[in-house]
Amino acid sequence: MWQGFPVLIVGTTDLDRRFHSLGMAVCSNEATQDFRFLFRGLQEGVQKLNLEEINPEFLISDGADAIQSLQTAQNERIFIKASNLFVKKWLKKQPRFIEYFQNEWLTTHNEWYEGVGHFTPSTNNALEATNNVIKKENTLRERLLLSRFKVLAFEIVEKWSKSYERGLKQYSDKQTISLELWTSGYQWVKSNKSILSTECDNLVIPTLVEKEKCRKVEISKGKNVEIKIDKSRM
Repeated sequence: MWQGFPVLIVGTTDLDRRFHSLGMAVCSNEATQDFRFLFRGLQEGVQKLNLEEINPEFLISDGADAIQSLQTAQNERIFIKASNLFVKKWLKKQPRFIEYFQNEWLTTHNEWYEGVGHFTPSTNNALEATNNVIKKENTLRERLLLSRFKVLAFEIVEKWSKSYERGLKQYSDKQTISLELWTSGYQWVKSNKSILSTECDNLVIPTLVEKEKCRKVEISKGKNVEIKIDKSRM
C-alpha cells in the first residue's frame, strides 16, 4: 500500500509444524500496542464465534539472526552454560556487542532457543511464505490503496477459512509419524544396542554401545570419566 501501513498476519502452527493463518490487520506501526490490538481483536472474534479461547504459549516473530550454536540448545541448563561460554569468549574482543547481547538477548528476550518450545517451529519461514503468496497471487506486488486492500483482505481471509471447509487444509492436533520413522524406531528397538550415559561437568553425554561389548561401570557423580575400548575385541 502506498500509504506505508504495515500488514500484520497472525496464525498458529499445529503439531506437524504447519502454519495456519488466522487473520490479518492493517496497523499504523509495528510496535507493542499494534500487536496488542491484533491479538485482542483475534480474541474478541473467537469469543463472538463461541470458539475455544486463544492462549498462545509461544510467540514467533521477526527478529535479528540468532547465534546458531546457542539457538540449538535443547534446554535452559545447556543454554545458560553455552551463553556464559559465548560471553567469556567474546567479552574482551567485542565488549560493546556483548553488552548489547546480554541486555537484549540474554535478559530481555531470552527464550529464543530450541528447547523453549518443543513441536514448535524454529523459524518464521512459514509465515514469510504466506506473505510471499499474498504478494504473488493477490496484490501482484502492487502497493494498493488502503480502501482497495481492505476489500482484498476480506477476500483472502474468506479463502483461508473455506480451505478448511473443503478439506484442502487440516489442523493436526497430533504429531504425524511417517512410515519411515516408524520403521526406523522398530529397527532401533530390535537392534542390539543400548545407551550408556556418562556425566561430565554438568553435561550428560549419551553413548551408543553394543551390549556384548559393554561392561557395567560404577561412576561417581561429578567425576570425569575416560572410557577405553579394547579394539581387539571388536
